[in-house]
Amino acid sequence: MTALAAVLMFCLATTAKAGQFDYDAAMAKVTSEIYSKKYIEAFNTIKEIGKNATKSNNIYGKYLFYSSTAKLYNEQGDYVQAEMKYRKAIDIANNNTTDIDVAGAYHDLARCLDKQTRRNEAVDVLMKGLENTKSETSRAQLSILLGKLLFWEKRYDDFRTYFKQAEPYFNKEISSDNSAYLKAIIYL
Repeated sequence: MTALAAVLMFCLATTAKAGQFDYDAAMAKVTSEIYSKKYIEAFNTIKEIGKNATKSNNIYGKYLFYSSTAKLYNEQGDYVQAEMKYRKAIDIANNNTTDIDVAGAYHDLARCLDKQTRRNEAVDVLMKGLENTKSETSRAQLSILLGKLLFWEKRYDDFRTYFKQAEPYFNKEISSDNSAYLKAIIYL
């Protein structure tokens, strides 16, 4: 994304919906900035999300504030801070509303825990995440990561159970690459 496109997206975010802040557009901008390694710009956009969420007491905005802050910390390698922010985002979403699908936060938290070599905790997080998912795509994404973690933890019986649950999503919600990966390790 070019700098002009990012600025235009942010301007649209603040003026969309009759003067209301567009959290989704701002989050898209943050994600682009993080993956482009423009951390200062991402930090400023995250601050804007937090400021607007606090001002309007918007639960969705607060959830996005914490989850985007966690993504920034995670990208920079501060997994402890990232873990705390992911947990805060999940708590906000689970305690205040049922409209937010927090599967992405569960997925990212589990990956963060895995990077800290805390796979057992990551497995528990994913199992809890599967209980709180709102869509089949989310369920598929969590199932695939759970299957991989269970395999790496040498919990083969549990892996086979979740493999069977993930199988209907192969080449649909789960990409063909991940489907092939799971099919290959089931036969090891």
